[in-house]
Amino acid sequence: SNDTTLVDFSKTDITGDKELVGAKLTVLDNKNNIIDTWISTEKTHKIEGLIIGKEYTLKEEIAPKGYVVATSIKFTIEDTNEIQKVNMIDKIVEMSKVNIAGEEIEGTTIQVLDKDNKVIDEWVSGKEPHKIKNLVEGEIYTLHEEIVADSYVKATDIEFTVGNTSEIQKVNMIDKQVAVTKVDENNKALTGA
Repeated sequence: SNDTTLVDFSKTDITGDKELVGAKLTVLDNKNNIIDTWISTEKTHKIEGLIIGKEYTLKEEIAPKGYVVATSIKFTIEDTNEIQKVNMIDKIVEMSKVNIAGEEIEGTTIQVLDKDNKVIDEWVSGKEPHKIKNLVEGEIYTLHEEIVADSYVKATDIEFTVGNTSEIQKVNMIDKQVAVTKVDENNKALTGA
């Protein structure tokens, strides 16, 4: 018998429990020719007949909403009639807007800028951390506070790099408050100033 090779491609989050839906994936050969392109579903994707000993690349073109575009994976086809598995894991970068006590601040407009200062994600902070969209592993981004919440001081921009670890990455931006009191020479509060 002359069996063809069979490769099973899996797209999961860091838990690895179930397939992520909505990622656009491509397999390229070593000359960057497209072998196959698909959108991930609840099931793994199979490609039959890849050439033994050749190197291929699994590339994520578009990540599902709230996930980071993963680093491409190179793999070589082995001489076996068993199903070969290639698993690509997508991670999440969460951003929290907090005060100095660590409590989430609502009502602040936050932007994430890429290396060309283009806005790639923007949102108004709420009670829960935000999953940043449109990020790519290994790239450097800037977290920018566009509109500050009432009674808080605008925070300094934060530069961060999306790591290629399989953990959820967390970025915190802390806003502080400045309190002003008008007092007389005896340190008693004055009103009406």
